[in-house]
Amino acid sequence: MNRLLVLFLCFAAMLLVACGGTRLNVDPTWTKKPKSLTVLITEPYVANTDDLEDDLPEYTTKFGEWMASQLQMELRLRTGLNAEMRIEKDENFAFAQLPIGKNMVDFQLPNPEKIKGLHGMVLTVHPIQFWRDMAPCVGQGGCLNNKYLMAKGTYVFTDVDSRRIMGHGVFGVSSSFSFAMTKGNWEDVVKSMAKEIIEDTPLE
Repeated sequence: MNRLLVLFLCFAAMLLVACGGTRLNVDPTWTKKPKSLTVLITEPYVANTDDLEDDLPEYTTKFGEWMASQLQMELRLRTGLNAEMRIEKDENFAFAQLPIGKNMVDFQLPNPEKIKGLHGMVLTVHPIQFWRDMAPCVGQGGCLNNKYLMAKGTYVFTDVDSRRIMGHGVFGVSSSFSFAMTKGNWEDVVKSMAKEIIEDTPLE
């Protein structure tokens, strides 16, 4: 199956089944910052590969490595935790039903038979999609800053030891530019991603 179609189905399933119409859902019993954090991501789907080749040519075929490094840095700056970062294959995740609060929810979570050694708080960011967009030129400003690098994805905080979902949500972030996209736009998007992921959680 085409990977873009798989991503679309994953987004649709997570939004309809798990998110209940809200961007973020946090277990009210989660009140303390964890002592450690493991972050699992999959290789992001990048629709605008031409921009990626121009701005990050050394990471054209391994963009996930660059994103993981940037996300680790941003999370460290915002939380004080030096998260362990892992890039996993899509097939290492499977739908599982776990409790959050008094409810049971279905999510694509790390398959313990394929991803070993997880403990404590695990943040799964999967799937992730990047693309370029453009807004219509309106008003006196014309076409200034009407082009965007966009990213969206879903994320889940799981207490692996107690097998409970402590929080889950979706993020949608962007960085605008007027003429040519630059490396700074990619950096800004990951910075905004980290901010949204920890927003309104004990990690903030």
